[in-house]
Amino acid sequence: MKANKKFFLSFILLFLIFFSSCITLEISQVIEKNGVSHINYIYNLSKFKDFKAGNVSNMNFSNKINFSFCNNVNLTGKFKNFGCKFNDESYIGVISGDLQLNSSNGFLIQDLNSKVVYKLDLKKMIKTLNFGAFNSTLFSGTKEKTPILNLSDVKIIYLITMPGEIISTDFGEIKENILIVNYLDLISNENEELNVISEESSIFISIKSIIIIFIILIFIALIGVVIFIVKNKHKLKGDKSLTRNEIHCRDYINKYKKDYTKEQIKTALLGTHISENEINEFIKIYY
Repeated sequence: MKANKKFFLSFILLFLIFFSSCITLEISQVIEKNGVSHINYIYNLSKFKDFKAGNVSNMNFSNKINFSFCNNVNLTGKFKNFGCKFNDESYIGVISGDLQLNSSNGFLIQDLNSKVVYKLDLKKMIKTLNFGAFNSTLFSGTKEKTPILNLSDVKIIYLITMPGEIISTDFGEIKENILIVNYLDLISNENEELNVISEESSIFISIKSIIIIFIILIFIALIGVVIFIVKNKHKLKGDKSLTRNEIHCRDYINKYKKDYTKEQIKTALLGTHISENEINEFIKIYY
């Protein structure tokens, strides 16, 4: 990591001192749901093309500058999948690497019922970035107290894409769900913590809830089936304990009691083989 810082210091310090009004550095960071962070350092060195060709006056040390951009870069340490490209025509160089984020470098994931909340502490994050060596060497203190550079002439933009939708930030500007930060203003900010927060609905949790509801409904349906079976068993069992005469009277009374009086039902049943005393008893029970 010390070698990384040494390279970035020497490489960028040289650029900024002599071409502060010409240098643009864009740091693009895309953070995935699992905390994997894809980082690109995009250097726009187009003015160096003129300088190398001798078109910039009063500077005679062009031969001392090594323009083998990628040969001098080595992102080791916590960075993985290192990549480097340099366009000889446009003089734009891109250094890339992946970094696993966690609480130690300011990234937190909070699972809340129907949504997932992501929080990134910008102050911790910039200390993790490889050219965080700027923080303690070039840009410590306020802009007015920086002795080496006129920071107003240096353009370093930090772009952060969070998982989900960005809902709030303590620093920078949100545009099309991308947080845009002036890097120099960020590192000179005296706040100990500056957070950007995003959130997204949890599909996994929603599906999980649906499955739980489905299981509950199945359980309720099974209970209903069991109750139905038990009730019918009791009914069948009850029928077995009744005489044929009582079952006949019960069914007849239940069928016609809404439309006929007790006397009418009794008259109808007297035409059967059932005795009058039994009919009177059954009418008392079932009418």
